[in-house]
Amino acid sequence: MSSEFLNFSVQFALILLSAAFLLTVFKVIMGPTLPDRILALDMLVAAAIGFIAVIGLKTGYTLYVDIAIALGLVGFLATVAFARFILARGQTEEGRERQRNEDNQKHEKSAAVQGVSEGKAEAEVTTPKKKPAAKKTPAQRTTKTTKARSRKAPAKPETKS
Repeated sequence: MSSEFLNFSVQFALILLSAAFLLTVFKVIMGPTLPDRILALDMLVAAAIGFIAVIGLKTGYTLYVDIAIALGLVGFLATVAFARFILARGQTEEGRERQRNEDNQKHEKSAAVQGVSEGKAEAEVTTPKKKPAAKKTPAQRTTKTTKARSRKAPAKPETKS
């Protein structure tokens, strides 16, 4: 009887672990956010450890327990690495979406303020200001005057008669 119960328990555990594994793979593929996907990957490691432990019980090899422990350590380190990756990015996808919404609201407010100020500017008629003429250096002033004088006909000397 104990042999039959053990075989039934192993088969039942493998079926449940297979269902959990498939649902977790679905969550990894379709997860809405990056943290959801990372948690699903951690769950995949846990399901794989469960598979290894159940197969170790079924076969009777104790080596499988060592493999499950090593996989647990590697899975934990991978989860920590992913968490640091998210932390290094500074924010999750939801945080970026929230930031985009805040930025859009700020732009809409500034556009509304500019629209009001443009309306006031259109209501008030102002004349455009002329740019002041650039000041000329004395050398520039003399060169123009000498050129202008050189083009003129020479002055006739006045004679007294």
